[in-house]
Amino acid sequence: MTPDLAASWGIKKDGSLGPLIPDFDPAAQDKDPAAEQRVQAVLEALAAVTGGAPGKPVAVVRKSLYQMTDGALAFEDLPAGLAGAGGLGWLKEGKILPLAADSDVRTVTAKAGTEQTLTEEQVGLVLKALAAAEAKAGKGDVPPFAYFSGGRSFRLNKDGRLTSVDAGEVAAPVAWPLAHDVRPAQQSLGAKGCTDCHTADSKFFFKTLRAAGPLLTKNAAAKSTTALMGVGGLFQRVFGLTFAVRPWFKFLLAVTVIVSGAVVAVFFLVIAGKLAGLIEKGS
Repeated sequence: MTPDLAASWGIKKDGSLGPLIPDFDPAAQDKDPAAEQRVQAVLEALAAVTGGAPGKPVAVVRKSLYQMTDGALAFEDLPAGLAGAGGLGWLKEGKILPLAADSDVRTVTAKAGTEQTLTEEQVGLVLKALAAAEAKAGKGDVPPFAYFSGGRSFRLNKDGRLTSVDAGEVAAPVAWPLAHDVRPAQQSLGAKGCTDCHTADSKFFFKTLRAAGPLLTKNAAAKSTTALMGVGGLFQRVFGLTFAVRPWFKFLLAVTVIVSGAVVAVFFLVIAGKLAGLIEKGS
């Protein structure tokens, strides 16, 4: 049974998302002409695709098969062999192929909103293709292929799964010291106090920085900012904890200074009184 593809494709209009191909009854006498016009526009756009179309673009609406014939939209009853199909696809050798391969849909979905251009699945497919080509050419002694990104080396293991190891000096990540954007003094680090940097979970000292690269992966090389700055992480965590009790320490210090000052003031008043004869020496 051909899978239903209707839910995979939509169109966004006026802030709402709707189906690319509206649901209507092709056999109804009062069907909306705009619905078939939408089907025709989509099929014409797909027919214009060159260099990669696996077949003829078709649209299955309920139990009818739409396709472009001699420049005009035509539909017929869905053949028994295509029962259960729905939505858009490519008609080839009596079968309807998905409009886009599942791997392509996964790739586009995964990379949406990111700057990366590759996924681990794509890298794995390329490495498998290279290995197959070498095996076909009889070059079994060729070292396994690898892809380097984010300070890691990605290779296929014996089971054909993509794995990553530290790339070492071959493709170690590089830190580029670039000037930062200028900010007003009110937004600079330290403007709000010492705890802008000195806390037990300070991002300034303990944020994890991951190496950038074209590959979308969670296995990129990572370092904490303390490692990059060459300072002790344990010391900075302990030192940051002191800032949590520092307000109480300041309060205790202020009370101690006031009490000590009062004791010293009383002592000097007693001495001054004795020297002035206001206090008897024997008292």
